[in-house]
Amino acid sequence: MNYEFLKAYNALDELCKQILRSDKGVSTYISLMEREYYRGVSLKSRFNSEYKWLKRVRFVRNQIAHESDSLVIAEVDDLNFVKNFRQRIMNQTDPFAIVEVEKRAQEEERRKRQRAQAKNGVVVEKKSKKEGAIVRFFKWLFRKKDE
Repeated sequence: MNYEFLKAYNALDELCKQILRSDKGVSTYISLMEREYYRGVSLKSRFNSEYKWLKRVRFVRNQIAHESDSLVIAEVDDLNFVKNFRQRIMNQTDPFAIVEVEKRAQEEERRKRQRAQAKNGVVVEKKSKKEGAIVRFFKWLFRKKDE
């Protein structure tokens, strides 16, 4: 079981390294979740649940990989989570993908209101935004494939 778990975890870690352009993979994903959580992300209960699972499977992986005398054994649920989470990232249904979809919907709604106000002669003041690395990353991640 541990071998299969490590193989699945390493595949998830490699995917995270690629999409996050990081050498720490799952650890970077967890760090980004921590930052996003404190920014008031919606779906907090689901986000929190997946955050806890990622922390758990990273702990299990570290125990198996680095502690030769460890009694930690990967469980079937750990393996299933790792496989399913990797697939969710591939299908863009992971927590960050869901957050990005919500942000896009909110932005589209804001644009619609601005267009309606402009049509009615209401002057809308534009807000200046500073884009951080995580925002640019998610714009890149969710760009249209034909661009």
